[in-house]
Amino acid sequence: MKSLILLLTIHLTAICSYAQNFSNEFGRVTNDEMTMTSYPKDNGADAIIIYDIGRSYFSYDYDKGFEVIFERKMKIKILKKSGFSWAEFSIPLYQENYQLERLFDVKCTTYNLENNRLSKTVLDNKTIYEEKSTGNWVYKKLAMPDVKEGSVIEISYCINSPYLFNLHDWQFQHTIPTVYSEYTVKITPFYEYVYILQGTNKFDVLNKSIESNNGSHPGPEDYKNVVYQFGIKDVSAFKDESYITSINDYIMQIDFQLTQIHRLDGTKKEIISTWPKLIDDLLKHQDFGKYVNSSEKSAKDLLNIPELTSKPKISQLEEIVNFVKNNYKWNGYNSYIAEKNLRTFQKDKSGNSANINLFLAGLLRAAGLKAYPVIISTRNHGKIASDYPFAHYFNYTIVMVEIDDKIFVTDATEPLCPYHTIPPKCINDKGLIIKKDSQDWLTLSNGEFSAIEEKIVLKINEKADTINCGVSINSTGYDAFDLKSDYNNDTEKLEKKYLDNHFLQIDSLKTMNYEDPLKPYIISFNAKYPLESIDNKLYISPFLSEVMTSNPLKQQNRQYPVDMVYPQRRIYNATILIPENYKIESLPQNHTINNDLFTMGYQATKINNKTIVVRGVYATNKAVYSSEEYGKIRFFFNELIEKFNAKIVLSKN
Repeated sequence: MKSLILLLTIHLTAICSYAQNFSNEFGRVTNDEMTMTSYPKDNGADAIIIYDIGRSYFSYDYDKGFEVIFERKMKIKILKKSGFSWAEFSIPLYQENYQLERLFDVKCTTYNLENNRLSKTVLDNKTIYEEKSTGNWVYKKLAMPDVKEGSVIEISYCINSPYLFNLHDWQFQHTIPTVYSEYTVKITPFYEYVYILQGTNKFDVLNKSIESNNGSHPGPEDYKNVVYQFGIKDVSAFKDESYITSINDYIMQIDFQLTQIHRLDGTKKEIISTWPKLIDDLLKHQDFGKYVNSSEKSAKDLLNIPELTSKPKISQLEEIVNFVKNNYKWNGYNSYIAEKNLRTFQKDKSGNSANINLFLAGLLRAAGLKAYPVIISTRNHGKIASDYPFAHYFNYTIVMVEIDDKIFVTDATEPLCPYHTIPPKCINDKGLIIKKDSQDWLTLSNGEFSAIEEKIVLKINEKADTINCGVSINSTGYDAFDLKSDYNNDTEKLEKKYLDNHFLQIDSLKTMNYEDPLKPYIISFNAKYPLESIDNKLYISPFLSEVMTSNPLKQQNRQYPVDMVYPQRRIYNATILIPENYKIESLPQNHTINNDLFTMGYQATKINNKTIVVRGVYATNKAVYSSEEYGKIRFFFNELIEKFNAKIVLSKN
């Protein structure tokens, strides 16, 4: 827990120390806000947050007890059409046992300057709609009316929550600049929280004050609320989102967690004080540990246990994982707790990720295998802070199996994944093994290369200004899984993928091994590609547009790791048939890079007067590169792009 010792006495009611005159008074816009066309501190910004101010406090009802009220007001300037998405809002509400947080007092206004007159358009709250999401979340969605380039939008709303553990977190940073962000939390002494600060270690505003209760709540009349105020000015946009787990792992934010409840009778309740206690609670949980035990007992009615146990253990693992994959379907919802009881799950043949994998763990145990659930956080959910034992960090369950001192990690939600592999979304730092009398973490990483190998034959049709191509693409590992998942073996979608990548025409597209996750996924087709011809010279890109053409690492420097999920290898083999009456004028020079971080090889060879063979290979030798290695890997990508996109020049005899 960060200690709030340094107390500042800075109070801001308006932001006026900038070149522009901005106001954080709700319902008031300034001339500078309306007329500005760019933000000097970030000229490329498509929108800016002028202010984002939130407040959380406790309210007491004699029938319901304590509730948490969250208030937020926000003003955004839309600078470009690409910033229109910032005029759409999705407000999350938590629900459990049919009790939903309540959204109220929503006020939304769009301001425009038309013919030097200020116009206001107020949102009709009847247009707000509800969307159910995975797990325990419902989203209220709205779109601001009459949004244009130059609009200023304001939104304010309140949320009433009976869930005291769900004291709202606060994000100070977004993907657009924020002029001022402030969060105030008023905490009653009946509840204790810790906070976790990420992305910054200082505030422009940091106040702590004591506020009297004045007898408005139960308990001693003189009990005091503690009020914390956090504020940051000039928060830069979080821009580089390439090769990261989740933006939530890196942006400036503060996260509050309930640790203890003090009851009116003087007793207190600890809220998950240690990891062993969390593990013990899960083992006793009806929809976790007891669900696994029930699944184990049900295995005799589903599997031929005597026949299974006569086989090698690795074969048992494969057969049971495939049995679950072939007979039960993941419903798309992530959770580390089963949402359906076992009877309903077996009847429906579908359930969330915990239903599937806790059931799998039980079946594996029934066959005598050492199988343990592992609770994790998926990549888009963020990393786990292992210093703080809170269950909300987790949103998924996978299974660890020990066979002859070797560890296998599996997941039965994805039929396209091999039986001994977890999906890429699950490769996120570490997971907690749920095992009695143990507190062990499982590292979630994959050191095996996934690869794509392309073979391309190019025959030049000078009269038609095209290149006739024969292309074969062989993918393995997670590269194969990604291709299968993205396109579902739909040949029309695959054709569009390559047509969008500058091919002129696709013919005879075929695939192989879609349903077998243990074999390479193969795509082959014939195609036409544009021919570049200038002054009796032909300029040929041997790998066409199948290689990387721009560096995905845009920033000069980076403060967080480059997470590529898994090591990747790319192999390109091109055979160019030289047309009659042409000769080779220039070939790119061969080039090699070979070190612990990156491997690259490029070789262009003239076989005879009729054929050129070009081979390009590169590999990212690590799944995750540190921020200190960022400059090197960015340099390697630049070298790769320059060499693999170099052209072969043929000139007419």
